[in-house]
Amino acid sequence: MLKPLQKVEQPVLTKVGAPGMLDVAWYGLLGLPAVIYVLLSSRWSLDLDEIYTLRDSSKTLVQILGYEKPLYYLICHSLLKMGLPDPLAIRLPAALAAGLLAPATYGMVRRYVSGQIAVCSSILVAANPWYFQLSQFGRFYSLVVLLSLAASLFLYGFLQEGRWRLLLAAVGSAGFATAAHTTAVVLFPAGAIAFSVAALGRHDPQRWKLLRRYWLPVCMLGGVATCILAFLVRDAFLGWYQAPHGRYGNYSLSHLVMGFVAFTGLQVWVLGLLPLMKPLRDWQTAECFFSVLLFLAIIPLLALSPIGGGVAPRYLLAATPALFVLAGFGWYQISSQLTLWAHRIALATVVLAMNVPMAFSTLSDGNHCDYRSAVAFVEEFDADDPIVFCTAHELYRYYASQNAELYELYTLADWSAPPKRSAGPIQKELLDQLAIADQTGRDLFLVSREDRRQFREDVQRWIAQNFQLMRTIETPRYDHRRNQVAIYAYRPQ
Repeated sequence: MLKPLQKVEQPVLTKVGAPGMLDVAWYGLLGLPAVIYVLLSSRWSLDLDEIYTLRDSSKTLVQILGYEKPLYYLICHSLLKMGLPDPLAIRLPAALAAGLLAPATYGMVRRYVSGQIAVCSSILVAANPWYFQLSQFGRFYSLVVLLSLAASLFLYGFLQEGRWRLLLAAVGSAGFATAAHTTAVVLFPAGAIAFSVAALGRHDPQRWKLLRRYWLPVCMLGGVATCILAFLVRDAFLGWYQAPHGRYGNYSLSHLVMGFVAFTGLQVWVLGLLPLMKPLRDWQTAECFFSVLLFLAIIPLLALSPIGGGVAPRYLLAATPALFVLAGFGWYQISSQLTLWAHRIALATVVLAMNVPMAFSTLSDGNHCDYRSAVAFVEEFDADDPIVFCTAHELYRYYASQNAELYELYTLADWSAPPKRSAGPIQKELLDQLAIADQTGRDLFLVSREDRRQFREDVQRWIAQNFQLMRTIETPRYDHRRNQVAIYAYRPQ
């Protein structure tokens, strides 16, 4: 039988009342990342999908409302109309949402779980470098996390207090999260099952009475809600299902799991799973609820990853609030057993130090490739109507001040063999334009986004025979990632 959190605890957790001066100080401290995120948000060149955020947010309101995930674009649209610079307009909502995660975690966990867990969970959130990365990326991901946090904690609050307004708030928050990105739809089935398992596991007479009384209308309402959700996300799902694999994420199942664990933090997973390493009868209600919610929000997307357009780690973000609450449990349970403050400080140092390489790397380059500098470098050649193949060529067009004939390149490192006409439209176009460059003498450049992946030997040989590497634009990082743009100039034979 699960133990109700407010009655039985080892170590003892305390429920809290109205916020005091110490809580106000915590809110102020945890709000500092928001200030940092906003101040940095205009520093980086636009990168990858940010150009699509700018494009989609510039459409009319009617067009934006026709998207399957319009919420973030509506916010950015308003900021663009207010006259904010493009990078700031599309990044400010992400920076603010990411910056609010830590104080919101503290406030909601403090309200519905306990003050001690709130402190531990919110520190982990504030120090998480993946959220820092997302704060600097003009997409909807940090907003999804913030709304998923609200949905998860409101639902747990309903489990604890039985107030229907909390259920409505949870459903509304999950609905808004789905309107920000359709992957958050997993919160509905995962939340329903987590609530049911935790409520039944407690053997709470009041919950049993409610279940016996309302099971039929709840099932009918759930069926209607499922049909509505299926209707709302059908276009997004069909688009993903019909897309070639790698269009949305080129991760294998194992790499998807490893990437998600690495981005959220290995130490966070250790702390989150530690409280669960005990017999089921000793699990607390909160541990049951958040662990079921965590894994049921992840498993469906893991199962879908080998098919359709693929799944990337950022599509699992709706599950991360549950993970950080569990990690708060683990950290507090370890720390509470340490009698000396020096030992507690040492534990906190070890936990947080694991974030340093990724955090300093993000501070160095924002996890962005510098397309702005790449375009400026190509234009320094002052070529007359050059031919340019660029990874994410719309970014080149955005920064270009000179005329150029632009084509999409994707990534050279993805090529499995030297280009041939049968390989696809992009490689066929490249071979055609190489022939035109030979005939007309026009300059041709490749502006390729490249990372830690290595070129195949025969591809390297073909590039060396036909191109000269003019410059590699990259800011040093301190982790495993590389964000570089390589610029090649065609050398006619």
